[in-house]
Amino acid sequence: MDDIKRVILADPDIMEPPNGEFFFYDEQFPKDRKDVYEEGDKKGRPIPNYSINEVAKFFFGRNAQWMRWRYSSDARVSPITGKPNVPKHPDGYFVLDGKPLLPKVSPSGQRYYTLADVERMAHALAQNRVISGLELQDVLRLLQLTYKIWQRGRS
Repeated sequence: MDDIKRVILADPDIMEPPNGEFFFYDEQFPKDRKDVYEEGDKKGRPIPNYSINEVAKFFFGRNAQWMRWRYSSDARVSPITGKPNVPKHPDGYFVLDGKPLLPKVSPSGQRYYTLADVERMAHALAQNRVISGLELQDVLRLLQLTYKIWQRGRS
């Protein structure tokens, strides 16, 4: 992970997170209070929030199936021997520092993600060598720009 942090911090356009870990936390965003939007969701979703399709396409340049597959274990049965392999990623690839990152789920059962979720997912994918340090840098830049745009819209 240190080599990835060096790549990010070497770019003057990417600032170091204020607390040394992450830029974004759900608590820093306003909540959607429309009861019609998610019935039964008393807290509301942090704004902005994204579907699995939107996250896959916009932040990672891939499709939703690619993201769903990353939640799966890499345990496979060999077609030759019929025996299972020893998985390197038994909890999938969205595991950051040994902790699985689970998607938020609305009361209607749909997955959704916040900027904070996408930031942690990107770090997990980089840590598990699914994306490169440069791809991580690009995702962080997109997150920061998205945050700036949403902040502008609130003023």
